Amino acid sequence: MKVADVDGDSREEIILGSAVIDDDGTALWSIGLGHPDHAYVGDIDPERPGLEIYYGIESRQRERNGMCLVEAATGKILWGYEGPTRHVHAHGMCSDIIAKYPGSECYSADTDEKKDFAWGILWSAKGEIIAKENLAGFGPRVVFWDADPQRELLIGRRIIDYGASEPHGTIDGTFVAVADILGDWREEIIVTLPGEMRIYLTTTPAQDRRPTLMSDLIYRMDVVIGAMGYYQCPMLSYDLATTPPW
Repeated sequence: MKVADVDGDSREEIILGSAVIDDDGTALWSIGLGHPDHAYVGDIDPERPGLEIYYGIESRQRERNGMCLVEAATGKILWGYEGPTRHVHAHGMCSDIIAKYPGSECYSADTDEKKDFAWGILWSAKGEIIAKENLAGFGPRVVFWDADPQRELLIGRRIIDYGASEPHGTIDGTFVAVADILGDWREEIIVTLPGEMRIYLTTTPAQDRRPTLMSDLIYRMDVVIGAMGYYQCPMLSYDLATTPPW
């Protein structure tokens, strides 16, 4: 479940899987693809007006769109994977991790007959295939960690830029969540260890001033909804890289 004003009428809709319920309780749209294992709502493609939703569809798709981007206001499929998928699985990823490509990059992976990783694709916001790769299996966690508007990947214990070999640092513990809980527009990583909860924060000073991410309604609701179902890192209603700082 997600909550966002997808049609721009200043009232929020409820995104339930691959369907959307309008603020008056009526059905707004459905793409008819069944149950998604991940759905990310935000300004994924900043060159288009409005919001988009990136889906990784668990339900078997025999022809296309097991991974797809849709227009949030109408459910129109903007682009999708051309081919069958068995069971696109788990939390995937949707975030700006590569400065070269405008907007957020999207990642999903399909399963084999044993429900193990079979293949994965990293997409640009325009639907270009950036790489066919195993990006942390069924998806990495992401975190705004340093002073640039791209998120870093959290893979295992390492905080690392996409394509880099040297990490920014390492953490210990079992991942719980990421959120801008200190309010400096970067994010903290919350983990648990036996007998304790631990919060990691960056030591890289910010180079500009931006509103706390928690002031964005989509981000704040994603943090709340993160307590339910597969955890997905929170999104924003705007593209950080193309939004000027204060």
